[in-house]
Amino acid sequence: MIKENINKLEQILNYHFNLENYIDESFNATNDILIYYGNICITNTINEFLKKEFLEEDNKLPFDIDYLENIKNKILDDNYLKSRIINLDINSLMMKDVSFPNLFKSLIGSIYLDMNQLFNEKLYNIILNLLDLINECPKYIDYIENNYNLVLDWNKKKKNNNIKISLENDNDLIIAKIKVDNIDNEFISKSNKSIYAIIDAANKLYKYLEDNNLLIKMVDEVGYAEIDKAINQLQDLYVKGYIQEPVYKISLKGSVNGTDIWKCRIMIEGIKETFTAEDTSKKTAKRNAAYEMAKYLLK
Repeated sequence: MIKENINKLEQILNYHFNLENYIDESFNATNDILIYYGNICITNTINEFLKKEFLEEDNKLPFDIDYLENIKNKILDDNYLKSRIINLDINSLMMKDVSFPNLFKSLIGSIYLDMNQLFNEKLYNIILNLLDLINECPKYIDYIENNYNLVLDWNKKKKNNNIKISLENDNDLIIAKIKVDNIDNEFISKSNKSIYAIIDAANKLYKYLEDNNLLIKMVDEVGYAEIDKAINQLQDLYVKGYIQEPVYKISLKGSVNGTDIWKCRIMIEGIKETFTAEDTSKKTAKRNAAYEMAKYLLK
């Protein structure tokens, strides 16, 4: 790897290699030893972080081991490790196609070996930041009121905003601060745990958005219901994550003077109301049922 790319990589990793040959070896993403050590170090970091956040005596919620194991598995998932390689822009330094999850593990394994096989606080913090654990874990907490994901989703849909989350220490407390572009207010919360502080700050931001009518509504995304567009409008809402996928059940109701009458019922998981339409055409019955549902959701 050229020197310029080595310097960029070390900046991303926040680590300076004593032996640069580890870098080239890790970028092959095929060295089983590097992958093995990397996987162990990543797992240890997640375990330590979850223990610190949720299992120590000052924890205020009854998290059990199975629940935390589920969180760990989501972070260890290949798709998430792949996303971290892309978000950190490490992929721009690659000279050939390799497995991104193995590349992530190999890089951690190479740091571990370069540090003489020491799993210490420095390596813990490197992995913590590379995995973005402090911002990732709150997504999976559902034991308490948690609007963190709703805030992230709002930010993603707005596109012109940028959420900045920062943490500070105040004696034994963690201060979480959330700042959003185009909003003057700063949303601050304190807790003995970073994740609780972040979630509470996110809840304050969400309430501000709600109180000031800044949340994005479904009608803002697809407009008001139109009979000829209703099916596509509902599909757009599903793709954008507002609703579950609409289910249409079409059946033959009977015949009138030799003409078949079709009935279409539309259902959406999580939506209590269902709507039914009838017509001599299956297509029209489906369209009309979708229109009734769209009117209900987009009113």
